[in-house]
Order: sequence, then C-alpha cells, then structure tokens
Amino acid sequence: MFNDDQENPWPGFVDVMSSTLLVFVFLVIIQLIVMAGISLKIDQKVTGKLETIANQPATASETSNQKSLPKTLGEEFQFTLIYSNLDAILTEENRKNIGNWIKQHKALLLTSNIQVSAFLGQKGLSRSTSSFVSFSRLMLIRDELVKQGIPTARITIRISDKVMADDNHILIQILN
Repeated sequence: MFNDDQENPWPGFVDVMSSTLLVFVFLVIIQLIVMAGISLKIDQKVTGKLETIANQPATASETSNQKSLPKTLGEEFQFTLIYSNLDAILTEENRKNIGNWIKQHKALLLTSNIQVSAFLGQKGLSRSTSSFVSFSRLMLIRDELVKQGIPTARITIRISDKVMADDNHILIQILN
C-alpha cells in the first residue's frame, strides 16, 4: 500500500519559502537603514538653510509683507510669559499675572483680536517636541482667556517658526 518511490515535496517547499522570507526581511532592513540615513541628511540640510535664512536681515519685500500683517497696539498691550524649561503647566503666580493683565485690559480684549504666540527654541530639541510643548502652552493660555470671558472667536494661537536659540516664552498681543 505504501509506495517508497514517491518524493515528498513539502521539505523543499519549506526551504524555498523560508529562504525567500529571509532575503525579503534582509532587503527591507537595508532599505530602512538607507532611508533613515537620507532622512538625517535632508534634515541637516533643511536646518542649516533655516538657520541661514533666520540670520539674514529682512529684505524690502519681507518688510512690505510685514506691513500687511495685523499691527499690535504697543508694548503696554502685550503680555509675555517666560518659561525656564519645557514645562507646559501654568503656575499659580503666572495664572494670577495673566488674570491681572486681562482685568486691566478687559474692555479692549472683548472688542479686539488677540494673538497668542509660542516661542520655543532649545538646542537639541526636536521640532515635534517643540511643537507639542508650544501647543500645550497655547491651549492653557487660551483656556485661561476663555475662563475670563474673552470670546474664542477673537483668539488666534500660533506657534512661531522664527525662533532664536534660547527662546522659551508665550507672547499675548492685542491687535488693532
């Protein structure tokens, strides 16, 4: 009944499939390593170009573009909140300072547009971490403004992309 002359194809099939799988995994790993290297080179080039652009003086066209931006009412209508590290939490002292500033300018805040800008630039800090911390800070400040009765439609938040090396603050401006 049992014929010894027949070959079993199963061991050969398993050998071919496992070899093919190993080659495929090896090629994927090599591709990932190459892509990571290229990504790092591109990031270094872009960072270098951004630093060069940031250090150049403004040209006439940039100054004319800045004229079209909304103007602030002056330094007495600005509030700067300085952070010492990557904290995104408002201390009780900062909360009181913001509350006092809002009370001083409440009438103007209710009728004007408000821009809240975050500046965070630390050496060795990734852009995604910087954006995350900045956004968290902005949302806390925005929530504080809303708690004080400022309409949300008048509040604009922005994360500044023109940051100096040691910037670590939030700037609240009343725009006209």
